[in-house]
This record gives sequence, C-alpha cells and structure tokens, in this order.
Amino acid sequence: MDAIFNPTRIAVIGASNKEGSVGFRLLNNLIGVGFKGFVYPVNPFYQSIQGITAYPSVRKIPWHIDLAIIATPAHIVPQIIEECGDCNIPGIIIVSSGFSEAGPDGRALEEQILKLKEKYGSRIVGPNCLGVMRPSLNLNATFAHKAAKPGRIAFISQSGALFASVLDWAAQANVGFSNFVSVGSMIDVDFADLIDYFGIDPETRSIVLFVEAIKDARKFMSAARRFAGTKPIIVVKAGRSAEGTRAAASHTGAITGEDDVYDAAFRRVGIVRVEEISDLFNCSAVLAMQPTPRGPNLAIITNAGGPGVMATDALISKKGKLAHLSDNTIRELNEILPGYWSRSNPIDICDDATVERFREVLEVCFKDPDIDGFLIIYTPIGAADPTNTAKALLEVSKNTDKPILTCWLGEEDVREAREILLANGIPSCPTPEEAVSTFMYTYQYARNLELLYETPEELPTNLVDAHHLQEVLKMAGNEGREILTELETRVFLEAYGIPAAKAHVASEKGSPTKTSAVGVQPMIERGGYELIIGAKRDPLFGSVIIFGASGLGVEPFNDISVGFPPLNQTLARRMMEQTKIYQHLLEGRRGSPANVKLLEEILARFSQMIIDLPQIKEADINPLLIDEREAVALDVRIMIDLDRVFTERPPYEHLVIRPYPKKYITERT
Repeated sequence: MDAIFNPTRIAVIGASNKEGSVGFRLLNNLIGVGFKGFVYPVNPFYQSIQGITAYPSVRKIPWHIDLAIIATPAHIVPQIIEECGDCNIPGIIIVSSGFSEAGPDGRALEEQILKLKEKYGSRIVGPNCLGVMRPSLNLNATFAHKAAKPGRIAFISQSGALFASVLDWAAQANVGFSNFVSVGSMIDVDFADLIDYFGIDPETRSIVLFVEAIKDARKFMSAARRFAGTKPIIVVKAGRSAEGTRAAASHTGAITGEDDVYDAAFRRVGIVRVEEISDLFNCSAVLAMQPTPRGPNLAIITNAGGPGVMATDALISKKGKLAHLSDNTIRELNEILPGYWSRSNPIDICDDATVERFREVLEVCFKDPDIDGFLIIYTPIGAADPTNTAKALLEVSKNTDKPILTCWLGEEDVREAREILLANGIPSCPTPEEAVSTFMYTYQYARNLELLYETPEELPTNLVDAHHLQEVLKMAGNEGREILTELETRVFLEAYGIPAAKAHVASEKGSPTKTSAVGVQPMIERGGYELIIGAKRDPLFGSVIIFGASGLGVEPFNDISVGFPPLNQTLARRMMEQTKIYQHLLEGRRGSPANVKLLEEILARFSQMIIDLPQIKEADINPLLIDEREAVALDVRIMIDLDRVFTERPPYEHLVIRPYPKKYITERT
C-alpha cells in the first residue's frame, strides 16, 4: 500500500497530449505541483508527452517503478497488468472504465486482472475510479480538476461524482485531508484495506467514508472494530430507502430492510453513521478537536430567541435532551442577566448582550455538572462584536473539559470570528441544526465506544445436545419441508431454555396424523408485553437477530432493532435500548415493569441457537409474552435452508462475527 500512497517513481500508462482527456489530466496533475518523485509517461505513439520523454511500455523504463496508473481502453488493461507484474511494480491504479459495470465482457476482464494480481502480488485500486491524493506529498494521482488541501482527514469514496463534489465543497469550507481516495469497483483494495492502512498512518486523525455497498462484510467489520476506538470512523451510506427490501417467508424477514442491517453493523463496530456530506466533516472536525460528550444533555446559549428554538427542535427530534440547569446556575445567571431572560435552557441572554455578558454567562454555565455539552449561537444584532465574542469564548473555554460547538450566524461579518474559532480547535457550524446534529452524532460515537469496551455480565447458558436437533432437521429435509412443524419448533426452544407455551397434537381418531393433525395450546390469559424476537439470513452480513414490539407496533411503527450473534448481556440490552418499547418495559407503562434481565437471557439463548445451527434461515417468536415474573413464547416459526441440512460447511461461515474461541478460555479461582 505504501507504493500507492508514498511512491517515488510513477508511470502514467495512457498519458496523452490531448487537452481535456483523462490521460492528459492525470499527467498534468502529477507534474509541476511540487511532487518530489519522478513521473514517466507511457504511450507507444509519442516520443514525448507534455514536454516529458515518453516510453512505449513500462518494460522500457530503465528504473524501478512504485506505482503504475492505467488510463487505457479496458480491453488492453490485462496485458498492461501483466507487463507491470513482469517489472515487479507493487502498486497499480486503474482509472479506466468498462469492467463489471459494462456487463459480462467487463466482468471477464476483471477476472483476468484478479488472476494476474494473484500471480504477481500487486495491489490494485479501481478500476473505474478517479485515483488517489496525498496532499502532504503534493501527490495528485487523479484526473480531478481540483487538488485537496493538506489536513488530518482520510476521505474514501465509492462514488467518483461525489469525490469531485466533495473536493469543491472542501475548498469553500477550508477542510483539509491527509488522503483522498476514489476506490471505484474495488476488485482488490477495498474499504477494509484502507481503514487498516490509514488506521496506522500518523497523518490521519479521522477516517470518513462514502459507502454504496460493502463487498466483504467480515473483513470490513474486523478492520473498523480495530481502529474505531482510536480514530473516529464516520460514514455516509447511500440507499436508506426500503424499496430494495426483499419479501421473506417469515414476519422477521419482511420487517427488516438492508439499511437496518448496515445501521446495526456500523453501531456494533463503533462507526458513526451520518446523513449529510456536511455532517461527515463537521463530525470529523469535532471529534478531532473536542472531547466526546458524556451524555445527551446540551446547553444552548444564544443572544437571539429564534435560533435557540430552532436548535431545541433539532435536538429533541434527534433524541437529545436539553440540559437541566442547576439551582445554583439559575441563581448566578439571575444576577448577571436582565430580569426578562428565559430562566431556562435554551439560555437566551437577550439581543442587547455585550461581549462581557457572553463571557460571564459562559463562566457560570461551564461549572454546571449536569451539562454534557455546549452550543453557543451568536447573531450579529446587539452590542457584542462577533470577533471579540469569539475571543472571549476562547479564553473561558479553558475552564471546561466538555465539548463546545458554535454557530456564528451570517457570512461576511462573522467570517473572521469563525476562522479564529476553527484555528483554535472550536468547530463552527453554519446553522443551529447542523451544530445539533454534530453534537448528537458525537454522542452516538461515545456510546458506540462504551459498547466496545463494556464488560458484559455472565449469563447462564445451556449445554445443548445438537445431535438430536440435527436429526429433527434431517427428518424435515428428507420430507422436503422448509418450515418446521409447531411441535418441532418447541423441541428447539426447549433445548435452549426458551420458555414456550405447551402444545399437544390432536387428530381425528383413526385418521393419518400427518394429514389431519392440529396443534392445541392452552389459552394464555394474563397481561404483559408482546414482543418479537427473530432471525434472518442477510446475503451480505449473514445471520442477524431482530428484537422489537409485536402486535400493532411491529409494522405501522417499525419499532424494531437489529443485532448480530453472538449476543451477550450488554449487547442484548443495547439492542433493546434501540426500540421505543424498551422504556415501556422499564417503566411498567402497562401496570408493572417487565423482567428485563430474563429478556436479556432469552435473547442470548436465541442467539446461541442461531450460532449453533447454520441450517436455520429464518426464525421468529411472535409474540413473546413477558411480564414482571416470566416469559412465554406463544407462536414460533422456524424456516430452514435445505441445502445446509445435508451439506457440510466451514464452521461459523453464516456469521459475520465469530464467537470467542473456547480454547482460549480457562477458569481461575
């Protein structure tokens, strides 16, 4: 990877004298901009290109090349890869298009390239990409019209169009980058490789990604889990809509879309997912400059009521909280502020506020222990000068270890103030809503990190004799049945200690059981909460677990959360916390609180069943009835994958996260 991001000698294959062509811009972006290495144009039809001696082939270059950039028609790319392999060129960028996106012929070309990559051991970025930039080296190995400024953010984009748009946006917003990468079709180097590389890159403080789709889920989650705790990883994922959701045989399969699974994957490994491009860089700046919030309680300090209300609306809509001001804070603010101040949060310090009033209010609020973060909103309407107000904030900011975000509303009049704040590590957002979003995303990041490091409580688990369960699966498989009978499903629940309503077979006397038997259960007549616990097989992430409200809650309100096996007590609880029904369970809104501890155990046992039995394609307990004492599964459905019933597969291939290897566990007293 160093050959790609830290090259000394670069060959541009397909370099051109034709202005406006990809080959022209690639070479032009590499020369005359301060890059300290050597650049060699390769084109068999010209002796020189843009005033530089050209070579007919990489084989004719008399020096060892670190990086080859290929911008030729797709059909000759495999031949060029072979020439690069013969010359021991370790790094290759293919900007050419016309591969898998062009149909079967293009896919065949990719397969040829991958065979050559395996033969020679090179690393390949692309094809169908814009290339890479490393601004600190003045390396612009792209055909983009603009170069990125130096900074501390590594930006990786799957979209070439977005790559160019973000460059344009960053130039206006004065955002800099350690690296800027367009990955294209990712036939080799992918998001996981780049997270691994930039995770140990001293120039990179945070990693931001624009993701359309992940190809190798296990590899991606492993890389992200390794580095998310030390370098924030922030993602915009395209495709939130439900249009792509496939119908499924079980209820669980029907209510969970692809986007829910991506959300759960990002949360599990500590990644922050944001909605807008601006959020990517706001979050990255805050996480690089400011401490992370300890809680969701935000104090909004403003010299204008309207922006304070806008910020409050945004905060509540994103499940944040207005910090409660302590009695001592209220008392001290009463002494500073006019009698008509708001006496609550948002703290409206009135439109006649001076710089000194801003300073005194900030000093008081920074001492309040119940506040987790601050948003300072300035509007240029009163006596306070914008630049001097920013300088006053900088002075008193040394008195707090909590995150500070700012919003200096306006453009020309407040530009200098914003630049001063940014230069001193205090982010400035153009609108109150953006600032609030950034605060909540950084709080989410802090919560994700807690999850990575939280030690779970031990849960009792059953030692399950899987042999007799395998026999049940084979019997169903021999009969060609994908769905287990009601009595068969209860065998599985009983084996894993999941309480279920007793069922008995009733059939007409003298008639064949298979054709006229029905399952009979006792009527359960007690209160409690109806929940759904399920599992489905995602084509990318493998088996996933679903938890949520059953009955009316499940489809109209889609009150469900998604997680990955294996689940422990902490992960089970975090899954439940993602739903609205969880607060009802805790607070007992239907009479008394539910037995949440028992629910954690049931989720962990259900997860273990999915781990042990890769033959289960979909399953749901719907509903699971739970009250303050006990739980019971009332209706259960298990669907199996007939291919897996009779075929041996590698262990845990259906899971994106492997269980902890038991051989490394010993007990000490």
